[in-house]
Amino acid sequence: MTNAGVCFEIATAQRGSGAGATAPGGAIGVVHVCAPGAAALDAALGAIGVEPVAEGAARVRRIADIDDGLVARWGPTSATLMPHNAPAVLARIESALRAAGAAPAPGLSPAAGDEFEAHTLAALARARSPRAIDMLLAQPDRWREWASLRPDQRPDAAQTLRISARLDRLIDPPTVVALGATNIGKSTLLNALAREALAIVADEPGVTRDHVGALVDLDGLLVRWVDTPGLRPGAADAEREAVALALDAARGADLLVLCADPGEPFPDQISSAISGVGSIRVGLRADTGETPGAEAHVCALLPDDVRRLAGTLRRRLLSDDDLAWGGPWAFCDALRDRISHADA
Repeated sequence: MTNAGVCFEIATAQRGSGAGATAPGGAIGVVHVCAPGAAALDAALGAIGVEPVAEGAARVRRIADIDDGLVARWGPTSATLMPHNAPAVLARIESALRAAGAAPAPGLSPAAGDEFEAHTLAALARARSPRAIDMLLAQPDRWREWASLRPDQRPDAAQTLRISARLDRLIDPPTVVALGATNIGKSTLLNALAREALAIVADEPGVTRDHVGALVDLDGLLVRWVDTPGLRPGAADAEREAVALALDAARGADLLVLCADPGEPFPDQISSAISGVGSIRVGLRADTGETPGAEAHVCALLPDDVRRLAGTLRRRLLSDDDLAWGGPWAFCDALRDRISHADA
């Protein structure tokens, strides 16, 4: 369990080497420390033997009883330790911080006012979806409010973690896999969603011999869209092998888009072999008629149809209720740990 939300990062430019440098061969190591309050930061620094440093000041201090280095106190809740850049020194400091109950937090920024701003800045740097921005910017205030409440006043922990897991799709794009027969317009749909010619489109069955992937914006949610080869009887060996690889990708998907058109059925036999993955049945080529059993219809040549489908698919992955969640979003390990151990 972490100590009152104290977190740290050892900034490194040679992560594979263990050098712990801010630049290759640099002489100074950098350790950012952030806490939810001034007292918590004082306690954490004191626990590793650092004498107090005034806010806005920088002083040479003994660190973790192993090295003398510069300690800069940026504000009441954040500080940066700058010891010598030696693996043994940085390892001792990390060990001391962990022993004091601090948790590692990759991407921590000394510009943050507190732990919650630090985690938010790190998440903003890697968030892929447009809808993530406003939600993340609201998180520091929501987390401060959460921290100020008694345990019995806070949102249910299990519910918070479930909703957070879905909201995490705004940061790390989920995978959507399209399955269906040959020559029904799956590649045309991908091109329409991506607004460019990413997939090969032709009237000859079997043109897409391997799965084609692209990042697609579905109503503000960026997804990894995988367009698989058409499923058809009597396919050549090479095509069957490509289909097998595509089905492997489908087993790791977050959503299957089962495609059909008025003349071709849905790939129910294939999709039934893939358990544990949500799916939606989409009728393509809606301009030629309705597809029996479809939950949604689309003509990829009509922008309004494509926009409506994008919204439908987004809601399958991330509902409107999830986006309207007013509680805290546990979007990193440190915040998930805060929720999980809130009553401990």
